[in-house]
Amino acid sequence: MDFYSTQNPFMGLLGPYFKFIDSIFKFEDLGDFQRSLIYRKTQLDCLEKLCSSNEIKNDQQLSEEEKEFLSCLKDKFPNWQDSINQAKLLAKDDEFITDLFYIGQQTELPHHLSTKSEIRTLLSKTVTLLKLINSAPVAITLARSEYDEYSTQDTLDFVHCELVCMIKRLYCVPSDLECPKL
Repeated sequence: MDFYSTQNPFMGLLGPYFKFIDSIFKFEDLGDFQRSLIYRKTQLDCLEKLCSSNEIKNDQQLSEEEKEFLSCLKDKFPNWQDSINQAKLLAKDDEFITDLFYIGQQTELPHHLSTKSEIRTLLSKTVTLLKLINSAPVAITLARSEYDEYSTQDTLDFVHCELVCMIKRLYCVPSDLECPKL
């Protein structure tokens, strides 16, 4: 259900440093798949070294490609080291920063609590997709992420109820499928 509405708890945790960290972990599409993959590996290797140590003591710890990336980083963000250190203090964990941005970079979720109108718009797109499949599923699972702070209980209840109604309409499901008690 997080697809329909989610807040990003890391934005609150990292405060003003979230956008900075997000921007330095940004994936660059170089137009060539192989070159892009090589650049991404270099970028992540370098950032992992930068985030896991308090500072790079000398350039000998870095490959030529990493030195080039670090040079670009310094040009674009002169205070990059202070920002990374502040974010690490807020996160209280060196690996947290790199782990977070390794996995969180390419998400398509709406990084805000969606309004009921936005949720209904996304649900209508889901209906369109399911109609294109033109076949009823054998089973349907609705997964609720209640304890991860990505969404509020009220929002989850609303999404759950709307999904149940959508499933009933689309697949003529018996009425024993219920909405949560609101």
